[in-house]
Amino acid sequence: ILGEASYDYAYDFHEGLAAVCRDKMWGYIDKTGTIVLPFHYDEAHEFIDGKASVWFNGKEGCISKNGTFTADTNDEFEDEDIGFDDDDIDETDVDTGGVDPDVINDLWETVTLNGKECKVSLNLYGLAQYTIDNKFGLIDEHMNAITDPVYDEIIIDENSPILVRQNTMWTYLNRNGTILSKNTYEKAEEFSSDRAAVSVNGKWGYIDLQGEMVITPQFDESQGFWGNHAVVIQDDTSNVIDNNGNIVLRTGYKTVWFIENDLLYVSDDEHCGIMNISGKTIVPCKYDNIGFFAEGLCDIEKNGKYGFVDIQGNIVIKPKYSFVGEFSEGLAFFREDDDMSSYGYIDKNGKVVIKPTFDNAYDFTNGYALVDEIGIKEVIDKNGDLVEDPAEFDKYQLFPQSVLEDVITQNGLQTPPLIVLKLLVLLRDTTMCSKDIYKNVGAETEFRKKVIDCALKHDPYELFQKKENDSFSCREE
Repeated sequence: ILGEASYDYAYDFHEGLAAVCRDKMWGYIDKTGTIVLPFHYDEAHEFIDGKASVWFNGKEGCISKNGTFTADTNDEFEDEDIGFDDDDIDETDVDTGGVDPDVINDLWETVTLNGKECKVSLNLYGLAQYTIDNKFGLIDEHMNAITDPVYDEIIIDENSPILVRQNTMWTYLNRNGTILSKNTYEKAEEFSSDRAAVSVNGKWGYIDLQGEMVITPQFDESQGFWGNHAVVIQDDTSNVIDNNGNIVLRTGYKTVWFIENDLLYVSDDEHCGIMNISGKTIVPCKYDNIGFFAEGLCDIEKNGKYGFVDIQGNIVIKPKYSFVGEFSEGLAFFREDDDMSSYGYIDKNGKVVIKPTFDNAYDFTNGYALVDEIGIKEVIDKNGDLVEDPAEFDKYQLFPQSVLEDVITQNGLQTPPLIVLKLLVLLRDTTMCSKDIYKNVGAETEFRKKVIDCALKHDPYELFQKKENDSFSCREE
């Protein structure tokens, strides 16, 4: 998940959004890491068919992607374990930088650094964390310590300054471990478009890559920059600012976020539409839900039916499906009727190119997609034909080969362990093989073999639904 380490807990992305927890309150981020629904919820869960179950102001119900809350009056969730309460968040995670202690114990590698034994994490970006006595430091790709273990939390992002927390205050480091700025902040976010949002005395502003405050803290809430613009909230109204902090658009709406370059999702709390950076209405504010643009088309929902609009706001596929996915490689999966109907694929003209015969469907990557058929995962091509030998699917690169190489086969540093496990469990289920996974990902070392053994050992549902205080071990039974 983008920005996962900056939160106390984070779900995976579903339908373009991920539920994240900070200070025991929940909100939602998009795939750029931008906060699109503020931290207003006592409990929040993944979006399914445009709705997510939440607890809000002591009431259970569901929200749409524009944040509209509908209280549950039928007690339909009462007997269903759909998540966990604030008390379920393991307070020991705060002492371990938001990292599951079992993950540190079982999957962080034990090394000797400067004469001391410590645990070392994995990361994709040429840096890794090490921990001694529940404090964290940084090492480079040559296993040289570039900071002392003095931090309570570290967030490493690609090619950007590193966000660190000491006690309750945040600051930034250069990638060589030196302090970017001596200033500290109550709250801070990762960089996007060379700006990072920081909170001082309860107000948000922005710093640049040199750590200089370039936009004075003055906003009640802020989002990350999307190119040269960002959405900020003052007095319950969202405005758009440029990278100097000047207001370039007063939207008149409270709920606003970028969904494409110069295009904004806007909502009046009942319906939503799309506005451009000049304030021109592109899509009237009359829809129940609007997603994100992919390959030039954006999904829209009206009265429980989904269709698509283009960047000019033209309806290219009328809302008539009970659910749709985003377009990938020219195709989007769809479901025609109710929750019990099957999935197929349409092209950008709305023509059905793969008939709806599947129990579930996923995006296309490099010409192939995963589908569920009678409870079994299969691989299909763009004609809808099944790939005969899914155990050899790695040659089709359903996951980019570079990701697999970075995750497992590099000698250097890799991704956060829980992400590794989730990817490998999905890979295992997709290939419908077991130890053959070794030949696919090249587990030459005992450590990599240990990671894969852990992935093979755990049930996907258990892993993806794991609560932070649940027991979780990769040790041999």
